[in-house]
Amino acid sequence: MHRGLTCCQPSASSKFEQGITKCLGILNQLGEVIPTEITPEVFAGEVNQVKELLHGKSRQELLSLPIMTEAQKLVSANNCE
Repeated sequence: MHRGLTCCQPSASSKFEQGITKCLGILNQLGEVIPTEITPEVFAGEVNQVKELLHGKSRQELLSLPIMTEAQKLVSANNCE
């Protein structure tokens, strides 16, 4: 193992954090604000919001929703992969 080489290689953890930061920035530009500090209150609020949005919707209704077609959001979604 060459010590000089390992100090220059970004760790998997570092790449993961960079990827998360990049995707959060893209989502923010699209108007989708994702909180970075998750408290129990924030978590509970998000869960409740999702439950309200899904209430009364069947699996088939959800699967029948139209495919995303907004070009900017599609490009951004592909950049997060």
